[in-house]
Amino acid sequence: MGPTLGKDLAKAGLSGPGGPRLNYEYMPRIEDYEPRPKDKQNGPPSPRVPMLKSAPGSNSPFRSKSKQPRTRHPGHHRGNRNAQRPPGSSSAPSAQRADPNLNAPPKSQSQSARPGRSASPSNSKPNVMPPSADAQRRQILTRLYGYLSNAKDKSQAARLATSIERLWLHSGSPTTDILMKRADRAIETRRWGVAETFADAIVKLQPDFTEGWMRRALILYQRRQPTRALRDLRRVLALEPGHFLALDRVGAILESVGENRPALKAYRKLKRLHPQAPGVTKRIEELTRKVEGEQI
Repeated sequence: MGPTLGKDLAKAGLSGPGGPRLNYEYMPRIEDYEPRPKDKQNGPPSPRVPMLKSAPGSNSPFRSKSKQPRTRHPGHHRGNRNAQRPPGSSSAPSAQRADPNLNAPPKSQSQSARPGRSASPSNSKPNVMPPSADAQRRQILTRLYGYLSNAKDKSQAARLATSIERLWLHSGSPTTDILMKRADRAIETRRWGVAETFADAIVKLQPDFTEGWMRRALILYQRRQPTRALRDLRRVLALEPGHFLALDRVGAILESVGENRPALKAYRKLKRLHPQAPGVTKRIEELTRKVEGEQI
């Protein structure tokens, strides 16, 4: 310590013969760190003094808020609701907090109903399933058949017939659609053997698809196999009674083999379904004269 600094400390009363000493009059007191009551805080705010930290384990009121390790009972695990609890503990308060309506009396039917609505089951709407694609297709076909039977001119009938044929071609199977395209391509090039192979694959893959049987019947008729062709056409009419193209083919095949009476019956049914079908009126007139002449 230099001579100048020692003199200054002596004047301030901080130094003595035994070395530097502290003047406890200038030391902060505990009362200076305690918050003053609200009624005594009318004066200017006192400077902020950092809180004193006491040693661990002391009883000082200024103990720091240090985190203490949590003690867990045996069997405790985070998220494990079925863990073992220490003896004497009860889970009733926690259960009561989890479900406050656990012990509540059941509500009556009149209380559970909404205001302004009756609780009777007659007002509840039933769960009605939407119609399937096949059901919708059948409804549309039935409606189109009705329009076709009442068509007044050939142009309107041709438009309706085209719409019906498009619905017939809807198989619902991508594989069947590909086989149908290949069979039609083979028919256009008059490769009857290849076309019949594709038609056989279609009827085996999807036996309820009417156009598969129809394609094979046309192919068999071109290959001069009328008996097999008639069998496939009857299968078409069993699946789709309103198939007017199948009726036309049935009438033509029966007429070609000399079965005039069954052919006339097929043409008359075609006339009821499709009055504007090309040539149906003429065929009915000719077959009627032949059948009546046979009777004479």
